[in-house]
Amino acid sequence: MKGELNVQQMEELLCNQEVGRIGCTINGRVNIIPVTYAYDGDLVYWIAPEELNMDALRQSPDICFEVELMPDLGNWKYVLAWGSFRELVGSKERDQALKCLAKNHHADISGLATKVSPEWPFVSTGHGVTSDYVHAIKLRQKSGGYEVFESEGAKVHVC
Repeated sequence: MKGELNVQQMEELLCNQEVGRIGCTINGRVNIIPVTYAYDGDLVYWIAPEELNMDALRQSPDICFEVELMPDLGNWKYVLAWGSFRELVGSKERDQALKCLAKNHHADISGLATKVSPEWPFVSTGHGVTSDYVHAIKLRQKSGGYEVFESEGAKVHVC
């Protein structure tokens, strides 16, 4: 059975995942970039990979954000949202983002790609973490869907 997620289900999925994907246009090419993120009900805070061209995002700030949960191929749900890239200016905004990220993530599973300072992950002391790495997305519109595999009486063909 397939269907659409309601607002509460979309909010729950956004709040409970740790990795999402940003879709954006950089130098005329569509890019999909996996990011570590946290959602506070209004903004998606995310950690930008070093190699991401931030100037291109400034020029074309409209982006798409996707998050999914897929325990197996027959059971999944996703949220697709549209919004605007937002740079976090000043230590207060950056600290708010880092606190949100700290509440939503498990420091013991962070890889080297998310370590933007020696104290990382998610230290909000201001040492070594610059606003060049921590950004936000102001979400304007969301949609979501799901599929639940109903196995009653059905046979699954495995290749």
